Amino acid sequence: MTAECLAAPPVARPALPDWRGQLTAEEERAVVEAPWFRGLPSELGQSLLSVAGVRRVPSGRTMAAALGRAEAWYGIAQGAVKLTSGTRSGRQVTLSLAGPGDWFGDVAVIDGGSLTHDAQTCMNTTLLVVSKPDLLALLRRQPLLGIALARINCQRANDMMTMFTEAVSLSHEQRLIGHLLSLAKRFGSPRPDGVRIALHMSQQDFANLLGASRQRINALLKKLERQALLRVEPTGLVLLSPQGLQAAAG
Repeated sequence: MTAECLAAPPVARPALPDWRGQLTAEEERAVVEAPWFRGLPSELGQSLLSVAGVRRVPSGRTMAAALGRAEAWYGIAQGAVKLTSGTRSGRQVTLSLAGPGDWFGDVAVIDGGSLTHDAQTCMNTTLLVVSKPDLLALLRRQPLLGIALARINCQRANDMMTMFTEAVSLSHEQRLIGHLLSLAKRFGSPRPDGVRIALHMSQQDFANLLGASRQRINALLKKLERQALLRVEPTGLVLLSPQGLQAAAG
């Protein structure tokens, strides 16, 4: 957190419309009942929401690109956003998949640098958007927000450590199944034949997430299909037997 950023004078901005009037009841619950938000002092939570605007973004839309200037901090009320980064060899790596209740983009806003990743929606997504001037002004008025943001980044560090541990200790098949079960829990819709995951994610996206080739992911998905554990559909995946997948992962 640079002194230059925090020393910037407040910027007068027009009042935003009440965010509650723009969210469905389900979207509002996803924000205010998320563990991170519930941990905020009541006054801080209300102050944060008072400066947030609402944006609805279609599936497959790139909202922010690496090397661009960070102009806002985002919270997800509904939908999913994949955060990706490119390597020097030109390969894409999926860093994480953010869902309802998650917030992202704070680091680049606060340090004043460029974005280090792309952010793209994986389904129709509703965002709370806090502009850079509003976030920096809120940090000056509410120092506890800095501690709350540190909690977000501690969780990110823990998640990255878990991903590294799994990468060196589990097979690609085990990791793929683990991600599928996690996606079903976070984004799945139950239906008579199983759980449908309606995310706009290609086999290459899964490959980028697991550090595998697209051909390897294709072979693993076909294997799980032959075992009647899942079905690949044009608009997503259906987990036919989450319990069977759990057993297959050992």
